Amino acid sequence: MTNADSLLPELIALLKTDQTPELDGFFIVKLQFSRGITPAGEGLRWRRFPGGQRGAVITHAAGERTLRAILLEPVEPVFHKSEGPAVVGTPVAELRFSAEAVEAFVRESGDENPNHRGDGAVVPGLLMARTVEAVLRERASFGEEFDFRFLQSLPLNQPLFLVRETENRWVGQSATGGRVLELTLP
Repeated sequence: MTNADSLLPELIALLKTDQTPELDGFFIVKLQFSRGITPAGEGLRWRRFPGGQRGAVITHAAGERTLRAILLEPVEPVFHKSEGPAVVGTPVAELRFSAEAVEAFVRESGDENPNHRGDGAVVPGLLMARTVEAVLRERASFGEEFDFRFLQSLPLNQPLFLVRETENRWVGQSATGGRVLELTLP
């Protein structure tokens, strides 16, 4: 794989193998692609997270790498202010996701999650990850391993500011300064 290749099409294909109507409305909160042995229990596993929140863990082997995605059922409110101090740093990119861009991605990926359509629609986590990956491949080293964490939803047409926090850590901030996503490169 070259630095210019995207890992996201491979991730989308793996996640589609476990697509089920039971996951409609769930949000991806963590997406990890790393080298290593796939733990026992490849596929979709349901579990309860702290506070009793229902979720799913999807694990798949992809050659010598392992994909792990954690999806959670939303609790009200879906939109919330993130906790923690504001990130110090200058944004290197401002990203916006239109309804048209989201609809094109949804068609391309086969994502049937109702959270990405209609009033109150939010940007799919995989679309944000793919776009952030493309920006960073142009501006920084982006290898074959990464860890995305999605901390809050991003409504359509709202800005996402990509900020370098440390050498190996990037954050995506909303217009209010809340953390929408964190990306760590090993």
